[in-house]
Amino acid sequence: MIDYQKLKEKVSVRDYAESIGYEISGNGMIRCPFHNDRTPSMKIDESHYHCFGCGAHGDVIGFVAELYGISNRAAAKRIMDEFGLDSDDYSRSDNPPPAKKKESLRKWRNNTVAYYIYLEKAMKKCIDEYKPKESDETLHPMFAYSVKNIGYIGYIIDCLMDCMTDDEILRVKGMIEDNG
Repeated sequence: MIDYQKLKEKVSVRDYAESIGYEISGNGMIRCPFHNDRTPSMKIDESHYHCFGCGAHGDVIGFVAELYGISNRAAAKRIMDEFGLDSDDYSRSDNPPPAKKKESLRKWRNNTVAYYIYLEKAMKKCIDEYKPKESDETLHPMFAYSVKNIGYIGYIIDCLMDCMTDDEILRVKGMIEDNG
């Protein structure tokens, strides 16, 4: 992903406008490129532009996007190309560091195991509570569902716990006991 903020800090609206041939007056005004402007009505400073005639307003990326009718992403890439900026310097990583990723995965797994153990307990309770008293009695839907799925729930728990350390298993066990 492009780090737009970093790019805007490097290239100002004024820099871009001057690079494509606009002569900016001493008070920062130019003729607006977005409407038929006879006299300068657009104010350009380092971080923003604003047209008092048509109301166009934004930052350098918005200026380029509106000027060429392209997306903000395409505008950012165009700015980097025109100013010879390396895209690696203006990209940001949305991926957490490996240690945080590992901790996040561990928390997810622990919570998931705790959920499935809780679900397994609830199914066992349904089986006990709704089991038929007589052989010709119609099965309660919760009994039938629980009997049908409890083996699968146990399988999921086993799979998740196979990749857990003993400490993590004890922590999950404590979570289950706390939430009863």
